[in-house]
Amino acid sequence: MEADTSIRALPPVLSTEEVAELLRLNVKTVLAMARDGRLPAHRLPGARKVQYLATEVLATLAKAPAGGTSDDAEPPLDVGADGGSCSPPPPGEVDPCDVWAAAPADSVGNGWEQRCSAHWIELATRHGLSAVGMASADAVGASAGHRAAGRVEIDGLAYEIRVGPRQRTRYVDDDGDVRWGLIDAVWVEPVRPD
Repeated sequence: MEADTSIRALPPVLSTEEVAELLRLNVKTVLAMARDGRLPAHRLPGARKVQYLATEVLATLAKAPAGGTSDDAEPPLDVGADGGSCSPPPPGEVDPCDVWAAAPADSVGNGWEQRCSAHWIELATRHGLSAVGMASADAVGASAGHRAAGRVEIDGLAYEIRVGPRQRTRYVDDDGDVRWGLIDAVWVEPVRPD
């Protein structure tokens, strides 16, 4: 019962420092976990500050193997914006267009599109898809306000990896009000055969 009280005392949106304190980790460790996808993190477009939804942090903590991680442990699960788990379904039952997640938090610097592409390929692999990279972001054009991160081939069909505002998330504005906004996500769209 005591644990339930402490959970309700958490604000809905946490800072990196608050997550580090909650998980009893170093701030740099929390940022590294967010960067490599082990911990769901969100950044508003144009913002430098990384934010975490308390429900996602607690859901990720609940899914972590007891005693820490090991080499033979399952890969981290993605947690949806509503706090629910998006665990991979059985292989062969996944439409690549249904596989998407928040883009890597660090959108500054060269190579971000490549990191987005690698992030989606890793996510697809966890969902049982065999994605093979075909082209880099330089060889693919952007459309509809979304950036291209590359192309992949899955079961003989070509898909374009896209990055843009797609994932709906809650955040706290400068006045302390909780609002909804869109953050960058990474997903694929089929490429029409020529």
